[in-house]
Amino acid sequence: MLKKAVDGLGSNKVMLYSILCGRSNEDMELLKKTYYKLYTDDLVSRMSGEVGGDMKKILLSAVQAAEEEFDPDYHTEDKAKEDAEIIY
Repeated sequence: MLKKAVDGLGSNKVMLYSILCGRSNEDMELLKKTYYKLYTDDLVSRMSGEVGGDMKKILLSAVQAAEEEFDPDYHTEDKAKEDAEIIY
């Protein structure tokens, strides 16, 4: 499905988003390795050339597998409030 979403003229952004976003780091690493084995093409490079703008930022962030694992001792309500203060 991923190959189908990027083949041809343009790309299917909805399909790319639904496939790539929300995956765990382990899932994303497996997906990238499998994509390379099947198509001898780097998934990150392919995504860079397929989409632009904010969608590119979102998809490349997802493909980088940089999701921080949940740690209940670190990810507390107080930490969320602190982060919100920094952002806003």
